[in-house]
Amino acid sequence: MGTPSIGFSSQMALSSTSSFSNSSLWLEFESESIVAQRSFSDSPGIRGTRSYAEERTRTMPYKISGTVNLLCDVTMMDDLLAYILGSGPTSEVYSLTETLPSFYLMIDRVAKVFTYGPCYVGKATFSSSPGNAQLRCALEVEAETESVANAGSFPTGMTTDTKRPFIYSDVAFTLLGGTAYSGFSWELTIDNHLLVDRFVNELTRSQIPAVDRTVTVKMQTPWTSTETSLYNIAAASFGSATAVFTNAEETINSTVSTLTFSTPYLMWPGKNPVVTKKGDEIKLEIDGQARKTGSTLEFSVTNAHG
Repeated sequence: MGTPSIGFSSQMALSSTSSFSNSSLWLEFESESIVAQRSFSDSPGIRGTRSYAEERTRTMPYKISGTVNLLCDVTMMDDLLAYILGSGPTSEVYSLTETLPSFYLMIDRVAKVFTYGPCYVGKATFSSSPGNAQLRCALEVEAETESVANAGSFPTGMTTDTKRPFIYSDVAFTLLGGTAYSGFSWELTIDNHLLVDRFVNELTRSQIPAVDRTVTVKMQTPWTSTETSLYNIAAASFGSATAVFTNAEETINSTVSTLTFSTPYLMWPGKNPVVTKKGDEIKLEIDGQARKTGSTLEFSVTNAHG
């Protein structure tokens, strides 16, 4: 009987190419679900029996997809943001582009080591709240191919991440062009709308292009006289919005680490608050979408640190 493969022994690395070494990017992660979705064909014809013959079976095209769940700190964001948005950093700013760069992931699953790529970020969801305080990123990944190597082939000597993650108490929100508001929860999603079912005459997807993009923000705020200004706003009366995470416990070269999510125009439909029960505080739900305005694209992230 073999030795059990326990999750704590797993490791993950990211590379811009299919070659991995001690200079590749080491990623700490909470969980992953990347799966090669393989299948075999049936023979659906009339054959005088209800039985299926193995001789008529073919290996069918397959796709690879799944989610990697991570905690966000300045190192992790420097490793991932360009793949999520498209480009950067330029003066610590990561920006949107029409096409996405590819990358490769290597996952040591103990008994075997799996490599996926080229990979693309289909969707990235950032979220935090007082009850789930650490800022998390759920990275939905689409990959073209999978390769499997023997145990022990994961590179050694990579630099591990030692930076402190951002937490919910780090954040300050502004809406409507700069007014500060409080929030009970916050979630931001960049959806790159990948074309995931593009197969030609190959067993795998040779291209996974992005065909659209939406950037959405979900917030739950108090419902007081301050927040009444957030309800039922005219389409032309919205403005910029930011979520700024300032990690005072992670100072690098005398610079406090700051992660800023920015949109020049965030708009949302008027969704009225409701009374849920006697002992609950009444809250306002915001479900907004970032919009381009003039020549300014709809979203950017600044990962400032020493």
